Amino acid sequence: MDTALVEAIINVVSITYSPNYQIVLMDKPLRCPISVWRAAGDGSAFIDDGAVTGLQLRNHDLMVDHYAVLKPQGIAALQATGLMRSNKE
Repeated sequence: MDTALVEAIINVVSITYSPNYQIVLMDKPLRCPISVWRAAGDGSAFIDDGAVTGLQLRNHDLMVDHYAVLKPQGIAALQATGLMRSNKE
């Protein structure tokens, strides 16, 4: 991975795992279905607790690990769930 991608990933992780981010989410309830794609081996996420507050969660477990999601086999797994369309369509 190049430096820009690593920095972007670190930025997303640092924001979404900060206590302030979770507090902000509590102030903005969602009233729509939410799909969660989980890579093989990933643990639960903060949004999993949302079902308790009425979120309509649709969980999709991928057969590839977290680091393979953006590689060819991961992209194929995402396409198989209907998340992504192939370039051939």
